[in-house]
Amino acid sequence: MKKTLLASKRKIVKFVKFTRELSIVVIGVGIALMAGDLLTNRSAKQDLRALLELVKVEIAHNIERSNMTLNFFTQEAEVANFIARNLNNPNIMDSVGYLTGWFDLFAYSTDAFDLLVASGRMHLIRDKDLLMQLTSLYRGFVLIQTHSIEYALAKNSMMGEVNQRPQDAVDLYKKFYLGQRNMIYMMKSASPRILQGFEQILERLENLRL
Repeated sequence: MKKTLLASKRKIVKFVKFTRELSIVVIGVGIALMAGDLLTNRSAKQDLRALLELVKVEIAHNIERSNMTLNFFTQEAEVANFIARNLNNPNIMDSVGYLTGWFDLFAYSTDAFDLLVASGRMHLIRDKDLLMQLTSLYRGFVLIQTHSIEYALAKNSMMGEVNQRPQDAVDLYKKFYLGQRNMIYMMKSASPRILQGFEQILERLENLRL
């Protein structure tokens, strides 16, 4: 029964991962197609407007990803706190086992912003504070994604050990969550700032005058 549930869970995770990766590909292809008409006979400001439209689409996508990341690490923090408070409880996994599982990456997209940087049109944005905020935000969430990948590798490695040594599951979960608490809390606190930053940038881009 456990093997059947595990196999089903893996299939679901693979499907969810496939659909998320597909959405990234679709957005990337869409950006590439829309960008194909840029830098031709249009004026520099027209090019910039079109590029910023792409960036807005990308930011809306990244807001969705930021929400997913925040929800995930908020849940992980609850698990870590519960385990830390109940180290001597032999039935600890009965309470939090359903919250643990394979970690699927919440991939962000930078294609549109990279295209904007490569276009040589950024100097036409007169609001330099907006430009600095946009650049800083993208650097920040790239760092967040790097940490997400590190966490994913660590957690999925632990889950692999649990599958191989189910009798040691409780000890493996305790070791993992106690060792990863700092990373979890950092991600939980950083994700809202990234999310808020994206929402502010999107609003400012909507009102931007070139």
